[in-house]
Amino acid sequence: MTAFLSSWVRTLDQEDDALSLLLDTRPGQSLTQWEHHAHENLLQSSRACRTSTLRIVRECLLDLRDGLIQPSTWLRLFHEGNPLRRRNLLYGRLHAHQPWILRAVDQLVLPRLRSVDEPLAPHDADLVTPDAWDAFLATNLLPKTGIPSTKKTRSIVRQNLANLGILTISNDMSRQTRVRHSEPDPMAFGWLLAFELTSSARSEAPESWAIAESIPARIFATRPAYATYCVEAAVGAGLLTRGFLAGSSRLHPVPEAL
Repeated sequence: MTAFLSSWVRTLDQEDDALSLLLDTRPGQSLTQWEHHAHENLLQSSRACRTSTLRIVRECLLDLRDGLIQPSTWLRLFHEGNPLRRRNLLYGRLHAHQPWILRAVDQLVLPRLRSVDEPLAPHDADLVTPDAWDAFLATNLLPKTGIPSTKKTRSIVRQNLANLGILTISNDMSRQTRVRHSEPDPMAFGWLLAFELTSSARSEAPESWAIAESIPARIFATRPAYATYCVEAAVGAGLLTRGFLAGSSRLHPVPEAL
């Protein structure tokens, strides 16, 4: 039986601040210098908001050693990238192991997209109804969670799926939600794939798994052809290498590239 999850009531609310903060981040900075500089340059936000943003970026997105920000491929790709890549790297790394996101993807998003991709799919095959959201929360949220926390969890899950590009939320009063395939920046996809293999201590994985079952393939809900394109780009950029075993294509992470 799948374990229940506690409510999700805190997330990254200030995307622009996080992006600006990361663009100003430089390898070799001490964490103390970085935090002081951040508070000086994000004055439009309240101190509470700045502190929350700094905490999330520090704990989830920075590579630190002995109190210093380390050079990393993730940060280099972020600095070199266009706005799409930066958002994909930000939310991809932030949510790669977020259980609410992974469960929503597996239970709500991907099943509907499989229906959408079928010939003669119903017009509303991509729709996630209010009843479906209620059922999802009832299945996964700790029993006896209060109504405010339940509503907050629903809102945060929906918004972060939208941030990943796999959910649209209508602007009218209905706040209707529909699932969609995303086409992330190939370098963001490739980095997340290499990161998943390295962080799980896997030295290799079938390319077929990477295209259909890996975390980036799931949280970006990529079509197989687009995921294949991303893998090719990642191999070409040196984030991954390709080998063959019994005629089957295998992908290997390049740890020093991370």
